[in-house]
Amino acid sequence: MTTATTGPSWNSVGEEAAFKRLKDLEEAMLRLGLPDTHKALSVLTRRRLEKGVWDWGIFEDSVNSLTLEYTQKDSTYADGMRLMEEVLNQIFEVKRAKGKIVDLLRVKWTPDEITQLETSLGVVTRSFSDLRHSRTAILLMGLGHIIR
Repeated sequence: MTTATTGPSWNSVGEEAAFKRLKDLEEAMLRLGLPDTHKALSVLTRRRLEKGVWDWGIFEDSVNSLTLEYTQKDSTYADGMRLMEEVLNQIFEVKRAKGKIVDLLRVKWTPDEITQLETSLGVVTRSFSDLRHSRTAILLMGLGHIIR
């Protein structure tokens, strides 16, 4: 819930930080040429402010929009997204089967997989130069680093 004098109430510091990150991403989506994702994130954050709760259906829509828009930019982006999904699915299948903690840094990628991922992240990398807010650029650089 939001009031004119106190602003939104947060359940935790982490929730407020997550909200701020989503607002940063909301702006970045326009700069990345992902208008549907921008709109979905805008609805998500607005509803959190107005109603005081998260709409997880809209959050899921935001993720789906990001995936669809990103992969439609170029075939290399789609290939990179499939590669990431395949690698993550394999990693977490091992975790589910063995019940062990996953160390993502232990996964060995082939040079071709690394090249494909680097090519797919081009849209994120190219977007840094014209961003007005350094925090948004840092967030995108972090996203690229996490994906790598």
